[in-house]
Amino acid sequence: MSKIRALYLNEMIKISKKISILVMAAIMVVGMIGLSGLMKLQERMMQQDGYYQDDQSWMLEEMEQISANLKAQEEDLQNQLDATDQEDNPAEYQQLAYQLSSLQREYEMYQLAIKENIMLIGPETYLTRTLYKISDLESELAALPPEAERTTEDQASAEDIEAKLSTCEEILKARSFEKYIELESDAIEADQTMSNDQKVISTEKLELWYKLDPTGGIESSGNDYMIQQTLSEFENIKTSLAEGIDYTGNEGVKPLTPDKYGELENDLAVLLYRAENDMLASQYTSEGLGQAAVSTMVGFGTSMIVLMILILAGGAVSQEIATGSIKSLIIAPVKRWKIFTAKLMSLLTVGIVGMIVHYVLVIILTGIFFGLDTLQPYVFAVSGKAGSLNPFVYLLAGQGVRLLDVIVFMSFALMLSVLTRNTAASVGISMASFFGVSLASELLFILPAAEWIKFLPFNHLSLISKFFPFAEQNYFMENQNETTLVFSLIYITIAVVCMIYTALDSFNRRDIK
Repeated sequence: MSKIRALYLNEMIKISKKISILVMAAIMVVGMIGLSGLMKLQERMMQQDGYYQDDQSWMLEEMEQISANLKAQEEDLQNQLDATDQEDNPAEYQQLAYQLSSLQREYEMYQLAIKENIMLIGPETYLTRTLYKISDLESELAALPPEAERTTEDQASAEDIEAKLSTCEEILKARSFEKYIELESDAIEADQTMSNDQKVISTEKLELWYKLDPTGGIESSGNDYMIQQTLSEFENIKTSLAEGIDYTGNEGVKPLTPDKYGELENDLAVLLYRAENDMLASQYTSEGLGQAAVSTMVGFGTSMIVLMILILAGGAVSQEIATGSIKSLIIAPVKRWKIFTAKLMSLLTVGIVGMIVHYVLVIILTGIFFGLDTLQPYVFAVSGKAGSLNPFVYLLAGQGVRLLDVIVFMSFALMLSVLTRNTAASVGISMASFFGVSLASELLFILPAAEWIKFLPFNHLSLISKFFPFAEQNYFMENQNETTLVFSLIYITIAVVCMIYTALDSFNRRDIK
């Protein structure tokens, strides 16, 4: 062990003297500072441009232009209607009359929106929904027979519609989100086409909306899209669990399996936990930009560490053979496997130290530019119960997972260095493989599910999504060739052992000239 330790210290001294280490470390630090600064600058520019404020002037201008276009279309339809003989062309006359009536109601809705200063353009609010509801109710009222020809049932329907219209007008006048919730809840309860489960889910969705945003979208915080997306996901998951049919996938509706049922229960628990703890942040908020900056710094820093390790591992043996410096070790009374072990340990040490420095740097830069509150905990769920992991522990655990990628590419580059004895070839091939992984991973998404695809190495790298499935869920794309975490870990272990053994065997057997 003393000889291995001495060899290890010797390797660490040689590595510390390499200019490439300092250059890559400097690029990583400067790059991360630059990325953080750019994200902070973007945040300030967005604030100055009014992304966080209700800039309604252009919306009003756009609505006035739409209203003017609707008025012009209305006049054109009226002229067509006047020129059409009702007796000769009753069908055409009726169609034009219907189109004119619909256009008039839409025009009146825009006029009312302009008068009440309600934005029909932009994020949806309870006020815009109320305006559309008024338009629908007026359509229903217009479809009823004239008052003189109404039956008792028609008259009751008319009175119910007029009562709802009156309530909608009160909502607009009082700007009351609570009254809107009451109106919608009553409508849900009275809807005979909905099952009891559907009524419960719709009511809970309204309650969740009120909890997420008590203003109903009036005071925009930049999270309007995230709130609506959360409500949509909540409804889909609850409906799937209630009906036993999966409505959340991208492959159409299909029966809910027991495994998928448990997965959706956990998804629902995580979604509600995030909603209740105010953890919904879009890219258009300061918090969302901070989180995006953290992800960018983590990705950039990890890539730089991998490249640094590839350069060191790619020349660990081949460069010393080329310069002849390895002969001094070979002729010493030390077994070759100890020399190889020392080199491997030194490379692994550099990778671990690099990831730790990177971790500290991410925390420091996040605190300086965005505040440490930007770091979000990892929310997870087990058996339908949600919990969270401290953000600093989560970030450190993520660095540990990313270290696996570093080890894989380090082993590959070291193996090439021993086999080819050519630094340019070993570094070049390993770098090409590193940059090609992302492209290969994307191609796996479009390939049909097949067993042989699961044995490709690209499917087992970047294990963050497998270790922390609730952190990076993709609701728009599902990889049909996804493998389990255990299978990926076994695959990576076997691959690394094989590469290290191949490199060690070649290093022990081949002559060094």
